[in-house]
Amino acid sequence: MSGLSYVHGASDTPFIGDTIGVHFDRMVGRFAERHALIVRHQQIRWTYRELKQQVDAFAAGLLALGFKRGDRVGIWSPNSAEWVITQFATAKAGLILVNINPAYRLAELEYALNKAGCVALVTAARFKSSDYLPMLVELAPELATASPGNLRALRLPELRLVMTIGAQSVPGMMRFQDVSGLSGEAERHRLGVLAEELQFDDPINIQFTSGTTGFPKGATLTHHNILNNGFFLGKAMKFTERDRVCIPVPLYHCCGMVIGNLGRLTHGAAMVYPSEGFDPLATLETIEAERCTAVYSVPTMFIAQMDHPDGGRAIDARLPGDARLLGRRGENARGDRRGRVDAHRRPRDDRQRGLLQYCRPHQGHGYPRRRERLSARDRRISLPPPKDPGRAGDRHAGSALWRRALRLGPPARRRDRHSGGDPRLLPGQIAHYKVPRYVKFVDGFPMTVTGKIQKFLMRQQMIEELRLSLQETA
Repeated sequence: MSGLSYVHGASDTPFIGDTIGVHFDRMVGRFAERHALIVRHQQIRWTYRELKQQVDAFAAGLLALGFKRGDRVGIWSPNSAEWVITQFATAKAGLILVNINPAYRLAELEYALNKAGCVALVTAARFKSSDYLPMLVELAPELATASPGNLRALRLPELRLVMTIGAQSVPGMMRFQDVSGLSGEAERHRLGVLAEELQFDDPINIQFTSGTTGFPKGATLTHHNILNNGFFLGKAMKFTERDRVCIPVPLYHCCGMVIGNLGRLTHGAAMVYPSEGFDPLATLETIEAERCTAVYSVPTMFIAQMDHPDGGRAIDARLPGDARLLGRRGENARGDRRGRVDAHRRPRDDRQRGLLQYCRPHQGHGYPRRRERLSARDRRISLPPPKDPGRAGDRHAGSALWRRALRLGPPARRRDRHSGGDPRLLPGQIAHYKVPRYVKFVDGFPMTVTGKIQKFLMRQQMIEELRLSLQETA
């Protein structure tokens, strides 16, 4: 960043000029005995002081393993306390955290690890229908004979260490819980030195796009990017250290790790996780039991919470004073049209719309490596996204990951296929939500005069051709 200056627009609130690690320590100093992290499915309740102990020990352990500033560490796991520890520990150690979607399968995992150049991976043992450890062994059979930290895998050439969350011991891998015990005084001293050396403009996080229109693209983000994102969004919502925010959204996504975690850190509030993956009833029960003052969700999550037969109305009846949850029609169990967030915030009618203005620390640092273009052959494939049976969805042009998961014959032999039972679809290669119900190969797409694909026309054509019915979700 030599020779560059910063320009700040008119504002009463300056940007945070800290690294994530330095700001973490500042907030621990202010709110040491207040709750920082509550993970109900793991029965964990840590104050900021207790969370710092976990983070510092793991960060020092990573240094003891020989990782250097700028190394990339992937995390492939649903929501857990270990996810949070890894997020803050890698930031303190100057390592770049690479978020990997828990729904990824073999082809996507291989691509993400190699694209970002991960030298280490923190992984859960399993999540829902995904059994992570056998998938890793399939990608890197060399694990069976490697010692932890000395992996040399043909398909994952830069990966050296896999750390597993949980008590299970796996050949070639190290348990997450054992890393913290590796450090000594030298590594803890090095952490203090790094706090002075690291710059807030250093890259610290890589997040991938969904990959529905091609290979996932990685955005490299700095301390300054994501720390200020969390701070200003929390400020706009008037969060303070008295807040307890329910976070059912996934941590691999910016809504979880940035708006959720860093938004709470920068205001000294509590992070509350109801479950490892979204569960509407667990979310509602957590809101009630932990007296949460706010909950983060996407629209379909809110709908699932309000439509749950055992949750919505019962929880609404117990919410304190001015708090309300609005259902699908904008009404709650008491028939109110006015939606309020919490007693100490100004009520707003749910029909009003507000605008959030913020500066530009959110813009990314760049791509993790070189950009890649799809081949002409890849761009010719037309596949709809996965949807429920009989349901139409948007059409997406040419996912190269789908090409990897399909055994495609010569172009002249290609035919429209229903993917159910199609032997050309390799099971376990791509995330379940990307597996198409229908596959159609076409010679061209409807285009605009400027050469852009008209997805809405493709969608309508397939609705008519396949006689699909629509289901509105939000």
